[in-house]
Amino acid sequence: MIPNTSHQKETVVTNSAVLVLADGRAFYGRSYGATATVYGEVGFTTDFVGYQEAMTTPVNHGVLLAFAAPQIGNTGWNEEDSLSRDGKIWTAGIIIRDPSTVTSNWRATSSLVDVMNAQEITGISHIDTRALVQYIRDNGSQMGGIFTGADAKRPVEELAQAVAEYSFEILANQVSTEAEYLVNNPDADGLDIVAVDYGMPKPEAQAFADRGAKVTVVNSATCGEEIVNKQPAAVLLSSGPGNPADADLSAVQTVLRAGLPVFAFGFGAQLLARAVGFDTEKLPVADRGSNIPVRAEDGSTYITVQNHSYGIVGEEGQKVESEFGEARVSHISLNDGTVEGIALNDTAVGVLFDPTRAAGAVGAENLIDQFINRVAGKTQEEA
Repeated sequence: MIPNTSHQKETVVTNSAVLVLADGRAFYGRSYGATATVYGEVGFTTDFVGYQEAMTTPVNHGVLLAFAAPQIGNTGWNEEDSLSRDGKIWTAGIIIRDPSTVTSNWRATSSLVDVMNAQEITGISHIDTRALVQYIRDNGSQMGGIFTGADAKRPVEELAQAVAEYSFEILANQVSTEAEYLVNNPDADGLDIVAVDYGMPKPEAQAFADRGAKVTVVNSATCGEEIVNKQPAAVLLSSGPGNPADADLSAVQTVLRAGLPVFAFGFGAQLLARAVGFDTEKLPVADRGSNIPVRAEDGSTYITVQNHSYGIVGEEGQKVESEFGEARVSHISLNDGTVEGIALNDTAVGVLFDPTRAAGAVGAENLIDQFINRVAGKTQEEA
């Protein structure tokens, strides 16, 4: 049974903090990082490692991210593992149980709390994260606020009202690159690929660059005609935050009409799904974590890493006719049967999981290899 922390007395005086959900549920703890009041959608990740990656991926823009792992910060912070290009932290704030007082890793260049202070990121520690995770699972994702300093002493009812009145819109252009750039691969002699940045974690474009592709990354607002005029061999649609139902599909549809092969990750896969006739929906609880089994239509199973708040509406074996041809559900979750991927003939593939990271013995990077080989073969035939 979950304790009713809404009525707990605050005992921390000098660095008190409180996490308040929109429905009035409160979790008292201590301020960790910058002293401020921050709002966002409260979510959690079940990953036991990778807090730096989770905090720096643009996909988590606007999220108050709770870590199910009991201790966070023990490996510090380094200059290699950030998923944003400049090391920027994109989470609105973090929620942890036990912050490590010791940084112990040979690659660490700083501590977690020092980086949070430098980037003015607020967190809360010393709360019962197990109770929070269970509460979200039982009641669904909702908005919340982390209140520190003087704000943490205000009545819970007043803070819950502030959370309920707070509104914000997450759009791809808030996290997309402003300027076009080429992924650094001086030895690139493979396919020319255009990657549309909806909030792209570094590994997505890098996975193709590592396989010899020349990857040009463009802003999320780039029109379809401009992408087609670059004459790429293929187009990547990246992961990102936000509601795919709010996005303009014209660029994706223009690319598909031009017959360009498409590989889509996360948010990009949701746009691809909507472009070919599938619907999307907000998940009651976001899928964030590792070791999630996914079955492909050929019967193979992948142990995946996932990070998405929206899903594709459909079921195993479902097919949809579109102006671009027949689209079908290609991957499903073995946990709950939800859609994890779609395919459009041999032209496009979109997956909600992260094929660039292997959560277990069997990763999904072969999907990228298969796509590149298929596109390379098509290009050679056309030549």
